[in-house]
Amino acid sequence: EISCSLVGSEMCIRDRITINQHSKKDLITIVGTSFQKQVQFKEGMKLKLVKEPDNSYDKDAIAVYVGSDKVGYVANSKETNFSKSSMASELKNLPKISYARYLTDYFDYHIAKLKWE
Repeated sequence: EISCSLVGSEMCIRDRITINQHSKKDLITIVGTSFQKQVQFKEGMKLKLVKEPDNSYDKDAIAVYVGSDKVGYVANSKETNFSKSSMASELKNLPKISYARYLTDYFDYHIAKLKWE
């Protein structure tokens, strides 16, 4: 169970319900946003996901773009990933280029829903 006592209860309940409507395999956490082009995430925003197999820090890296701007990466460690979402290393079957829709902010996490098309 996710504790919501530290934030406004109405918003937290809505976000918890939103997140719990989806399976872990359909959700991702976006990280590294402070190191990339700054963007104001909005619910429903289209995100482009691009695998970076030549990334020197992480062979499973998946960059997140809004338009042509890189805005972050799909989380790939237990320390940065929201527990109810998939890490980049768990998305082996994701095409090299794929898409997601921004879902919600949940505490310090940016959560998006994969579009399996």
